Parts: sequence; C-alpha cells; structure tokens
Amino acid sequence: MGCPIRSLKQFESELAYYNKNWAVIIFANAYSDSRAVDFVIRDFHIMDRISDDVNFYMPGYCLSWDRSRFDEPSTWMNNELNEAHKDYHCAINYEQTFSNRWIPFTRKYKQKRSTDKGYSIIESPRLGPIYFSDADFADFIMEFTRQKKGYIRSGACELILLPIVERKADYLASRVYDMDAIIDCPSGNSLDYFLHQLFQIMRNGSTLNDTNLWSRLFNRSADVLMKADRLYNESVSSHFADEKYEIVIRQVVLDIERCIHWSLQEEFYFISYSSRNVMLAENLKLEMQDMGKKVWIAPDGIPQGREYSLVIPTTLKLAKNFVLLLTPDSAHSHWVKRELDIAISNGPSTRVKVVLAEGYTINDIRHDNELYFYLNRVQIRYEYTEIMEDPSKFSAFIEG
Repeated sequence: MGCPIRSLKQFESELAYYNKNWAVIIFANAYSDSRAVDFVIRDFHIMDRISDDVNFYMPGYCLSWDRSRFDEPSTWMNNELNEAHKDYHCAINYEQTFSNRWIPFTRKYKQKRSTDKGYSIIESPRLGPIYFSDADFADFIMEFTRQKKGYIRSGACELILLPIVERKADYLASRVYDMDAIIDCPSGNSLDYFLHQLFQIMRNGSTLNDTNLWSRLFNRSADVLMKADRLYNESVSSHFADEKYEIVIRQVVLDIERCIHWSLQEEFYFISYSSRNVMLAENLKLEMQDMGKKVWIAPDGIPQGREYSLVIPTTLKLAKNFVLLLTPDSAHSHWVKRELDIAISNGPSTRVKVVLAEGYTINDIRHDNELYFYLNRVQIRYEYTEIMEDPSKFSAFIEG
C-alpha cells in the first residue's frame, strides 16, 4: 500500500499506529530525470495494488497542499479513506504555501490531473490526486541521514528496506537499494520484478515459526534481509552500483564547482546558519573572502536543479572548516543541527568553529542538550561583534 508522507515524524507515528514488521521508503524526487522515478510515478497505482499489506512510503508526496492536514495516521489512513479523500482533491491555501516551493508539476503522465491550483503528480484510484513538495522531500532525507549514520544520498531513486521492531524503525539495520542501478543494468532483473519479489519476501518473512519471541524476530529479520540482498545482487552487480554511485557524486562535485568557480579540493569554509540570519551570514562570508578564504554557503553554492539533500552532505564531507553561526534562530533550526551532525561525524578532518550572535551565549548552549552534546568539545567560541570589530580576533577565529 502506497503512503504519501511529509516528515520523518509522521512516518514514525505511522509505524507506532500500525503493527507492521517491515516498511519500505522510496526516495523519488519528482523533479529529477531519473528513469526509476519515472517508473515509480507512472506505475504507482500498480505498486499500490500489488504491495497489498506491505506499506511503502513516499516522502515529499501528500494528498493535500494544506500542511495542517494528515499529520496523524488516524486522520487519513483508515477505513473511511476512500470517502475522505474526496474532500481533499483540490489544492488549497496555495498563496500561503508557495514559500515552501509548491510548484505546479507539468510532466505529461496519464495520471496527471488539472485542478484550479495546479497539477497533481499521481492520480491514485485509492487516494485521489497526490502532490509533491521538494522542500518536504529534502527535509525528510536530511532527517533520515541523521538516523542512519553513514548514509549519503547518491541522487538516484533509492529504496530503503526498514525492519520494524516493537513498532519502531531499526534504521541501523536498514538496507539501501539503488533503483536506478537496477533499471539501468541490462543483465539483471527488471525493476518491476525486483519490487514484486521484494514485497513477497517481506510477506513470507512474517510467517517464520519459533517458540522464542526474540529468536523469531531475529531470524525473521535476518532471513528477509539476506533474501532481499540476494535479490538486489541478482538485479545489479555491486561493481555496477558502486561505479554508478561514484559517477553521480563526481558529477555533483563538478556541478558545485561550476557554480562556485573554485575547486572543492581547496581548503574552504562551510557556513551553517538560519535563513532568518542571512544578513549576518552574508557579512561573515564577505569578511572571510576579503581575507582570501574560500567560502561555501547556501543557497549561493547550490547548483540549479540539484537537491539540497544531495549537495549539502557532499560539500560537508569535503569541507575542512565548518563555521556555525549560532543564534536563537539557528539553535532551533533542524537543518543547522543536521549539518552540524554531519560535520562532527567527519571527525578531526573537519574543524568546527562557533560564532555566537544575536545574544546567544555559552550558557544557552549548556541548556540545549543536543547542542551541548555536539559542542562540549569545541573549546574556542567567538562573539560575532568582537571578531567584526577586532581584526586580530577575526584572524584568530580564521586560523584557530
């Protein structure tokens, strides 16, 4: 059963609401030129039907443009859904949500349906019209990246096979399968065969018998993951998938370098900030550039047409210096905390520098458990006004 979702929080509430053993997440950016994304959108209604009792979740896709709707599973995933969706077939509050980049979608699929506000991407017999928000899509992926350590999105259409233990997702045990690698590999299984067999494997994995509960859970999980891995290997060779991933990342790096006009192999500074403090961040960038430093900052460093959720982690992995502009706004920004999480996980290869502004203090950090966990080993912190007014302190901040 296909489930459009907006956020990781909504996804996890779904898992708590339904007693399932497995979940499938499909990362399919509707604005990409991926052949696998084309397949998923074109054949969504078929996947929705054949998946039956196996839930597959589509981050960034939703049934209504009104963000206040469908936050809880009991309000939309229930027996009355077929009647309820009739009330939400038209986009509403378009003017209020345009800042979240709700762009009418214009691909020419048979499922496309015109409304008075734009186009739906998918026309589902069960759900009605389904829309897409690339902002929600990127947001979900960054949240997922924090949960599954070591995950870096390749930019392709990806399928996540996720074990569910006591109604909670086991992110560390999850598998990531590149659907574009499957569809592009001429010698392997077709993508529709892979999906059909994967749904069957998950169903059959729920029938293993064992007297001990934990043994049964472990054996079921191991059995399903082993069979899923074997199915994927039959669909695409690991060499082909690895080579494709490296090509994608290389192309992303080239696109970033064309955008910023310098090489990411050089030493550069990544500035992390809240968009509510954009003038402070821009001023800091200009001051650093005046000292001859290379600076990467969003959105200037995002190539046109590239996903934030792909460009930002790629850039962070290559950054030798991470500058956190810490204000009351950035302290509450989940994007900023995700960027900090990636920078910290790089280890000693990335130096983390903190600049305090807008009245935010070290004591405020101590009262934020998450920030304090990340920053308790960062010894030197600077005040924004001090480094701007004192050239020697600014130099110490840059070189320290």
